[in-house]
Amino acid sequence: MNMPSYIILGLFPFLGLGTSPTATAQGPSRDIETSKFTYREVVQVDSVADSTLFQRAKSWYEHEFKTAELDLKNSVDGTLVHKGSFPVTWSNGKSFTQEMQVGYTVTLNTRTNKYRYSITDFMVTRNTGRVVETVTLETFCDQGIPQLAGSGKFFEPVKKDVLGQIDAYITARIESMRGICSGKIEKDDW
Repeated sequence: MNMPSYIILGLFPFLGLGTSPTATAQGPSRDIETSKFTYREVVQVDSVADSTLFQRAKSWYEHEFKTAELDLKNSVDGTLVHKGSFPVTWSNGKSFTQEMQVGYTVTLNTRTNKYRYSITDFMVTRNTGRVVETVTLETFCDQGIPQLAGSGKFFEPVKKDVLGQIDAYITARIESMRGICSGKIEKDDW
């Protein structure tokens, strides 16, 4: 590799290439004010009326959640809210594997030429077959899983893996949202 290549590659972290607006390589970041894990961004969309953007956002929700039923839908102020969930799996690297559900809330606000999304209120649910435990993602990361509390070094790779899976899942949803809301990707009705 020649000298200019090193300089360009060294600039990638500063340019923010390949990263989502509020995520890090370790997963989602925490909001400074609330300490909650949050993905948030205002996205500019050129020459799009608020009613058109609202319909695109609604179309994205229907596409992602496979339902037209939203927790809150207000076309007057351009607000859409829905709660979703997805599975994550972690392992101790040996014979133990555990699947958990991660719940979250997506809020989309639309206005002429822009929209704002906020993805937050992450909840982790672990079902052992005997016990169902639900904690906030913040509690999960700060204190671990109640039945595994005190496991120390064992939990750090689990936390990193879970945050990485969350980040991958949410980043893919954000990219899908950007494509549909910008009008570059049409919803697939198949």
